[in-house]
Amino acid sequence: MSVTLLGRSSPVELVVPLATEHGQTVFQIRPGVVDAEARELYQWGYCHLLACAIHETTGWSFGSVEGTTRPAGRWRWIHMGVFTPSGAFLDVVGARPVAALSTTLAFRPDPMRVQHLSTFADFCRTVGLAVDTPLSWWHSQLGEVGTRVTRTFAEHLLAALPAAEFGEVAA
Repeated sequence: MSVTLLGRSSPVELVVPLATEHGQTVFQIRPGVVDAEARELYQWGYCHLLACAIHETTGWSFGSVEGTTRPAGRWRWIHMGVFTPSGAFLDVVGARPVAALSTTLAFRPDPMRVQHLSTFADFCRTVGLAVDTPLSWWHSQLGEVGTRVTRTFAEHLLAALPAAEFGEVAA
């Protein structure tokens, strides 16, 4: 399949290798448009890839939302985003204060904590990858089209942030 332009108006069919929490494997994605399909893909299954795309562009630290397993009570990651320079948590729905996560996530683990992952090696340990995994690892997870779609979402989310997040001064 050859895709030369990923426009916001044209849906792209994306078939993922592992089902999301709701069992979905086929998506009609409009790159850069945060709708129900995008939220399902990047909130319930592939948030970690979107976080990698943003991190790859910005170098910002990862943020891991964690909940506990029952009955063992061990912490495990359940959602991934990045921290902006101002400390906001950025994921598919946009940037918001960490304190707002308990009311704005599509799911609400109880108890919940948010871990700051400074490096890609920390990310790898958290998601169960070898610590020497290259950052480009995520490029192979959804194929060429999925990588381009994910990058488009990352660009869209970054473009929506205020210039102050990038150290720019408004004219």
